[in-house]
Amino acid sequence: MQVCTPYHCPDNPAPRFLFGMSQRRFRELVRHVWLRGADSIYIFNLGYPTTPQLVTPAFSFESVEDVRSVLDELLAHREFLDKGEPMNFAVPKLGSPDPIWSGLRLGDKCLVRTFTLGPTAVRLEVPAFAGVAVTLDAPPAGASYLIHRDGRVEAVGE
Repeated sequence: MQVCTPYHCPDNPAPRFLFGMSQRRFRELVRHVWLRGADSIYIFNLGYPTTPQLVTPAFSFESVEDVRSVLDELLAHREFLDKGEPMNFAVPKLGSPDPIWSGLRLGDKCLVRTFTLGPTAVRLEVPAFAGVAVTLDAPPAGASYLIHRDGRVEAVGE
């Protein structure tokens, strides 16, 4: 019997595509979805039509709370969510420790989130504006930055 979690994302029933994630990773994924320009997110995971009993309604409520808490965090920068332009859609190979970043550009500022699936922080270069690239830390716990057109970087959140 397959065990589902609220963060189990089976897009394909083939066993090699079934995977789960921790609450921390799920919340990180949600941040990156918003920071890549999504205007909505489908968050209920009720299992496959043939096995709906594997996921209880409590799992759906946990997912709602996770997405709500991330959205509350990002609403401190609502103007980016409402009007920002996505900066990046690249995704490293599944399971890679390479850094991941997402961001929204608006006017003379960018809101960027970084993280790595690896065990230690790594650094990466983010092309914030034409002719302006900044080097940022991408820790396993994630980090958010506000980048100004002149290259100044401010850590935000947490």
